[in-house]
Amino acid sequence: MRRARRVDEQSGAFLLRSLLPFDLDLTITGAFEDTESRVLRGVVDGDLEGVSGWSVRPHGTGSRAVLEQDMVARKALIRRLEVPFRPLFRANHYLLTYRGHRGLKAWLDGGQEARRAREEERRSGTRSE
Repeated sequence: MRRARRVDEQSGAFLLRSLLPFDLDLTITGAFEDTESRVLRGVVDGDLEGVSGWSVRPHGTGSRAVLEQDMVARKALIRRLEVPFRPLFRANHYLLTYRGHRGLKAWLDGGQEARRAREEERRSGTRSE
């Protein structure tokens, strides 16, 4: 994730890049959220168009989050190279989602609290050992 910003209460703008030398510029707008069934879906617009979402289900002693996507490439470069470079695009997508998974896991495992503590230390000029 190169950049993420809130557009409004229901939308965000994202700039993504993995290994391939181009960015994906996307806007995702919340279309469906059901906290009881733990489902979140959004409409994607920009270099890719379609629907993307998460379903969270119990799994063992924790939870499993499943990403589901139904997308069409709108960026001309991707459309031109889609067939001959499909294996490379799939590998790139896998790497992007793998890195996203690692980042989300670190955040859920307490990384967010550690980041906040470091930011507070920088602001106050103190450091805890």
